[in-house]
Amino acid sequence: MQNHIIVVCFANYCRSPVAEFLLREQLPENFLIESAGLNPMIGKGMDQRSLHYLHKKGIKTSLHNPKRITRDMIKRSSEVFALDLSILSQLNEKFPNLSYKFKLLNFQQPKSLLMDPFRMENDDYFVIMKKIEDVCNKLVSSYFKN
Repeated sequence: MQNHIIVVCFANYCRSPVAEFLLREQLPENFLIESAGLNPMIGKGMDQRSLHYLHKKGIKTSLHNPKRITRDMIKRSSEVFALDLSILSQLNEKFPNLSYKFKLLNFQQPKSLLMDPFRMENDDYFVIMKKIEDVCNKLVSSYFKN
């Protein structure tokens, strides 16, 4: 059986692609990992700072095309991880019958806030990327290994 995980942020441009590639790197092949957004920046790829962060970690990336989260995607998924409370709230509001699949990405580390870094200065942007990495590492080492 394949585990299908979706990571969701607002635009599928900064945070969720990083979480997607970090999780892909660490989880076995029986996991299908993808990312999506509530209001994606279609045709924009991934924020260059996110791409730089992943490449600096030695993580190979494929072409990223931001996409909108859909009911069908959620139905096919095992779990959907929201990057912050606002995203979780919007998912619950938009897809109330599927809310049992929704969880905060940082549910194990609630004090590690994964704010949208889109308009942040580079130093602050990379702090958020590091927090995403830490949260993903914790998920892989404890939540997905049970």
